[in-house]
Amino acid sequence: VVIPDSVTQIGQGAFFYCTSMAAAHLPDGLTVIPCAMFESCRALKEVNIPAGVTDIELAAFQSTGLEEIALPDGLRSIGQGAFGGTAIQSLTLPDSVAELGQSAFSGCPNLKTAVLSDTLEIISQQAFAGCTALETVKFPANLRIIENNAFYCCYALKEVHLPDSVREIRQEAFWECTALEVLELNDGLQRIGWSTFARCNSLLAVSLPSSLTEIGDEPFAGCTSLTDVTVSPGVEVNYRTFDGTPWLESLRDENGMIILNGVLLDARDVSGDVVIPDSVTKIGDYAFTYAEITSVTIPDSVKEICSGAFSGCKSLKTVNMGNGVTDITGTYAFSGCTALTDITFSENLAYIGESAFNECTGIKAISLPDSVKTIGTTAFGGCTGLTSVVIPDGTEVVGNGAFANCSNLAEIDLGCSVREVGGTAFAGTALKNVTIPENVTEIWYAAFEYCENLESITVLNPCCHIYDNSFRPTIPRESTVIGYDGSTSQSYAEDNRIAFQSLGEAPAQVFGDFNGDRKITVADAVLLLRFISEDNTMLDTQKNTLNSRQTDLDGDGIVTMLDLKTLLQILSAES
Repeated sequence: VVIPDSVTQIGQGAFFYCTSMAAAHLPDGLTVIPCAMFESCRALKEVNIPAGVTDIELAAFQSTGLEEIALPDGLRSIGQGAFGGTAIQSLTLPDSVAELGQSAFSGCPNLKTAVLSDTLEIISQQAFAGCTALETVKFPANLRIIENNAFYCCYALKEVHLPDSVREIRQEAFWECTALEVLELNDGLQRIGWSTFARCNSLLAVSLPSSLTEIGDEPFAGCTSLTDVTVSPGVEVNYRTFDGTPWLESLRDENGMIILNGVLLDARDVSGDVVIPDSVTKIGDYAFTYAEITSVTIPDSVKEICSGAFSGCKSLKTVNMGNGVTDITGTYAFSGCTALTDITFSENLAYIGESAFNECTGIKAISLPDSVKTIGTTAFGGCTGLTSVVIPDGTEVVGNGAFANCSNLAEIDLGCSVREVGGTAFAGTALKNVTIPENVTEIWYAAFEYCENLESITVLNPCCHIYDNSFRPTIPRESTVIGYDGSTSQSYAEDNRIAFQSLGEAPAQVFGDFNGDRKITVADAVLLLRFISEDNTMLDTQKNTLNSRQTDLDGDGIVTMLDLKTLLQILSAES
């Protein structure tokens, strides 16, 4: 097919599925090769791309028989799947190419070499996926991101040398490049996605640069020849990072533990009573998951317990936590340890993370140290054996669902410093009578939902905000709310047709206290600022509370930023 030079535009799919077309001559005036122009022209082996072409659109030459292609200087973009499934054997992108579409050259079984333009900053997802003969790639000097599956299943690719500009390699970018032996990761690389180099069976060595801040799950899993690994100080890995590699197994000590740079990475095969060595400073993600251990002693050297560290250890009965532990940062740290009955918490523990002891059904009572500031989301959710809890005076936040579905929990002692009771925090428990301390300023949605035994809830802060909606009541309607006259708890009870019992007149307001905790803090200043600025996100109950209190702190008859200044001066004097 010869298209005359008078033609400057061609419609999309103009020659789609012309299966007998063997060659095409395109006119010099053409600037765009449109979408699907020659798609599925399987006999097409020869075509010229005029010098004026700037864009090759979606699937323009997809599934054709092209074996060679000369791309003109001045070409700016190659669209999605433009040359996918062709028979081209080599590729050189001119430096003008700044955009390479998804799957642009995917499934080209004969492609052996690719020289990419230095202006290209992103190699798009699946750009060369399934190019099973691809042996060498010259990466762009300004490359920043290699997207998902970019070189997925490039079985012949032997070496990868990344330029210093690369910042991110996304998931499965080089998955199952089984011939890959040499990998050079650049200084400046910040993120590696999950399974990025998984099942690269010929890979011998890798060095993780100190610039890495995020490593996805199993990026080198199943690299069965990987024996030489350097992990720069400060780079965080877990056993899943190198799962199934001989290098990881070479680190295992006589006690069955793998420890690297102070992080206990793997102890899944240990059993019985375990004493963690003093050399460990952190227990990594899933380090003991499903291990058949019965007790664990954590030394003072350990500062942090990460996600799933002991999850599913169904024989674990006793945990002795050293005083160095300040945070159970990860999710599900001890989740599903159904035999756990005896926990000695660190005296310096400040944070109990999400679902940390979720469904530890053997725990009957909990007494936390005063150091605990936050009990995270569903931290003790589903602990059906739990009957009583003492939340210490140092705790400020009881998170969403913290004790939800603890179906036998009948007694709860909330410490005097608790500021916030999260949504569904005690939903589905057996609580009968609850006292909410005066420091609590917020009780969130459905906090006591499905508490069928709840007879009364006493709210000591007359300004405590009780969030609610018509579908999920925060306090059961069969219970009694006890609070002060004119309090938010009385309003809540009346609005929801719940019985209310008065404690009489509320205590005198502390000058400058706007959240009702009888103290002057930054929280009061924030509330006053929102009130002055007419913040539309303020609840009506909050506005009503401030309207009822003395917000004109400087006595000039109006509420302005000068009143906020007065409050800040009071704060400064008290500090």
